[in-house]
Amino acid sequence: MSNTPYMGQIGPIVLTNDDGIEAAGLHTMARAFYERFGQRVAVVAPLGERSAVGHGITLRSELLVKRVPLPGLPEVPAFGVAGTPVDCVKLAVRVLVGAQPAMVCSGVNHGYNLGTDVFYSGTVSAALEAAILGLPALAVSTGPRDCLSFETASNLACRLACVVLQRGLPSRTLLNLNVPPVSDGVPDLPDLSITRLGFRSYRNAFRKSRATEDGDFYVLASETLEEEDEEGTDVSALMRGRVSLTPIHLDLTNHSVLASLEGLATVTEGSRLRMRGRRCSAVRSWPAHAPDAFPETAERLSWAIQGVELAWGIVPETQSGAGGPAEAGDSCTARRFLRAGIAVPTEPLPPARLELVHSREYLDFLAGYAAQGGGMLSVDTKVTEGSYRAAALASSAAWLGVEQSVQTGRPSLALVRPPGHHAGIASGMGFCLVNHAAVAARLFQVALPGGPRRVAIVDWDVHHGNGTAAVFAADPDCLYVSIHESPLYPYTGWYTEAGTGPGEGTTVNLPLPGSLTDEQAVEAFQRVVVPCIAAYRPELILVSAGFDGHWSDQISTWQLTANGYHALTAAVRETARAAGLPVVVLLEGGYTPAAVRLGVAAVAAGLAGRRPHAAAAADEPRSGPASRRQAAAFRERLDEIASFQRRYWGLG
Repeated sequence: MSNTPYMGQIGPIVLTNDDGIEAAGLHTMARAFYERFGQRVAVVAPLGERSAVGHGITLRSELLVKRVPLPGLPEVPAFGVAGTPVDCVKLAVRVLVGAQPAMVCSGVNHGYNLGTDVFYSGTVSAALEAAILGLPALAVSTGPRDCLSFETASNLACRLACVVLQRGLPSRTLLNLNVPPVSDGVPDLPDLSITRLGFRSYRNAFRKSRATEDGDFYVLASETLEEEDEEGTDVSALMRGRVSLTPIHLDLTNHSVLASLEGLATVTEGSRLRMRGRRCSAVRSWPAHAPDAFPETAERLSWAIQGVELAWGIVPETQSGAGGPAEAGDSCTARRFLRAGIAVPTEPLPPARLELVHSREYLDFLAGYAAQGGGMLSVDTKVTEGSYRAAALASSAAWLGVEQSVQTGRPSLALVRPPGHHAGIASGMGFCLVNHAAVAARLFQVALPGGPRRVAIVDWDVHHGNGTAAVFAADPDCLYVSIHESPLYPYTGWYTEAGTGPGEGTTVNLPLPGSLTDEQAVEAFQRVVVPCIAAYRPELILVSAGFDGHWSDQISTWQLTANGYHALTAAVRETARAAGLPVVVLLEGGYTPAAVRLGVAAVAAGLAGRRPHAAAAADEPRSGPASRRQAAAFRERLDEIASFQRRYWGLG
């Protein structure tokens, strides 16, 4: 076994397939990976063959998992799962291997996965699931001849794994490797081509096998394969006896026809928030980002303004109700917004400041993409012509909030769109383009006199802020605390993810179970979050405030109310006031009128030390109190989190 210096710093490499845990291709790959990586290898594969199941998962049924010894590999932990390849990857990541995997390799499949095969293949779907979970992934297949092809494919897969572990892969990308048959006595590796997906289609013939009273039964009797030999494709490479390596991305959008489809839908501009004076243009720019998006709709800002109006009594309650969007220009002057602590920027943050968090290449791409009309940045994130300016203005609002709070000693509230906490150094996802909390934190660390400064970011959006966590994972001058539902998109943020290198211990994750109540959220906050902030002693508290954990928001199962958000805000305010710290709250998620309007009203009141408005105080979930089973799951998880965090923090 060769020594690989970087392997001591990564988690296990998970091997899986769709041919089953007894398949020769999997055993061959396991031996090759064990020889290269030693005990960093783990196998989680279906108990039986699950070819061509695609991206299927098992819902509402138990999954049998059992240990299965691999021939000649007693030191490799191997689990057989009575489920699909995707089930295997999910179980490996969340339950079986004990640590966040470094990558997932699926194969070696006995049969090519070329072109449109990837939509049927369980082998490729396993790697695809890993990419969805944010892990590097490789799918490996070979032609149906002899075992030597398995060995060649396995050895090549090992070499590619080393490269991927050293260099990484772009977000949401997997590699699909297809290796042609190798004859006996020919050890040399065939030539390798970097390819795009080609096209294969199958003409299927079905035969009626029997007829019963319940209906007729059919079987797939035969199929005829048709392939297009187009230069540069994986299909063409294999026809010529070459190895094919194809990068596959999760975005299946046909970007070339997006513009031609615009006329098929009625596009509405969304509510235009208006303010008097020179601040007008900045506030108008935020709805200009993806005005027809859903659920991250342009109306979210209107709902948020309604919440501020409700909390501060700027307009009567009847004017800020569900009858229509708030019109800030008629009833809220800039002065009254400033009195309410609302940060309203006049200009976008310049690229040089955004580059404190994001790579120049990513920002240049984002600006250029928007200037050309945009399109889908990822499967869930849209870019339009106004998106880059809106995102830069949102970061400007976050930084303005910091400056206002530092100068006045009063909390600030930045109501921004699009949200930011999923945006990474060189990627956008989850409706996020630029990470506003991270940008504001970095600027506070370096731009104000007396730096570097310590900052704490508290994120109570129902989704884990994977982008913020990645930016500050190795930074000891930033404490990142996330309280989020788990499992839930983006499937990161387990409590053992505590930061890396000099930043170890300054990432605190509270992945709490579904159906969370106000009382449970506050208990977790007081037991873990508040003591960590107090012990860290930051000089600024930033809050990524998402309201998608509200009971009305179907994007999660949490049952929080405005009263819960008010209690969380009050806890942050009291912690900050005791230490004389500035506080800035930024809008993240929340996708229903009730969630955003009442949530923002509760936060605005909490920041001001006021009781929640009557409408917010009367907010109650539909589900009632927590069940015994949910309460037990919450108690067990919170105890696990607190026990783990004691190694870094003096929790009682």
